[in-house]
Amino acid sequence: MQSPLRILHLEDDARDADLLQAMLEAEGIVSHVTRVDSQADFLALLEQSGLDLIFADYSLPSFDGLSALKIAREKCPGVPFIFVSGTLGEEVAIEALKIGATDYVLKDRLSRIVPSVQRALREAQEITERKRAEEALQKAQAELAHVTRVTVMGELTSSIAHEVNQPLAAIVTNANAALRWLAGNPPNLDEVRESVGRIVRDGHRASEVVGRVRALFRKTPSDKAPLDVNDLIEDVLALVPGEVRRNRILVRTELAPNLPPVLGDRIQLQQVLLNLIINGIEAMSAVTDRPRTLIIRSQRHDHEGVLVSVEDSGVGVEAGN
Repeated sequence: MQSPLRILHLEDDARDADLLQAMLEAEGIVSHVTRVDSQADFLALLEQSGLDLIFADYSLPSFDGLSALKIAREKCPGVPFIFVSGTLGEEVAIEALKIGATDYVLKDRLSRIVPSVQRALREAQEITERKRAEEALQKAQAELAHVTRVTVMGELTSSIAHEVNQPLAAIVTNANAALRWLAGNPPNLDEVRESVGRIVRDGHRASEVVGRVRALFRKTPSDKAPLDVNDLIEDVLALVPGEVRRNRILVRTELAPNLPPVLGDRIQLQQVLLNLIINGIEAMSAVTDRPRTLIIRSQRHDHEGVLVSVEDSGVGVEAGN
């Protein structure tokens, strides 16, 4: 059995409200109507969830319909709002539709109320389904982006391991050196301090690499914030030196100074740039007759915009492809 529609009716004439409900039920639209005639009661009912529809007279002794519409659009924007009034002129009706009213029905033409309600409910359902589809699409895109990041980072595993192992090996070497300086007679404390300083530096270096990798692996919602594009480029390049060396790539950066910040999701932009760099490296894997050069540029674009480009010296793409 279909649940009754929960309808909030802003109307100071109880007979008009009863007539409206009777007309709906005569057409098989079962409803539970709560009539209010003041702003306070209207606001109180809006705070309750589960409303399916709002009817409103345009002119009441202590409250007006346009004010009610504006409040309803703020409190429950997805609930259809239909004016049912005997004093609604054409200009006011057009203004009401612009503000967000779903429809309007004149009291001397109440035969329109049932088609109006049916259309309003149908449109509300379509909007709800569209929002669900958009949310599902966004979730799928986020999942795909996460899988892509994991795949790319998997391909870079050996390179990343090398980048972490380097500072770890240096830490072990410096720690052993510090122990030897301490074992001297007398201990060489100046050399110990220098060794410990190098240990701290290499520890931070290893931590930075791990932090960048964790950030790219992390599964987080999109979070847009002002970003320094040049810093972002440097962070991504710090993830690929192993791949660059292994493929004998010369990396050149041409980063314009004083670029304006851009609004974006840091992880997503890093992923895009990382993909472009990896694609460029792969495109040069067969190049043997010229230097393998990867150029990353940043520059101003259209006053406040920033343009980032990744250029490689690979074979390119044939014309027409």
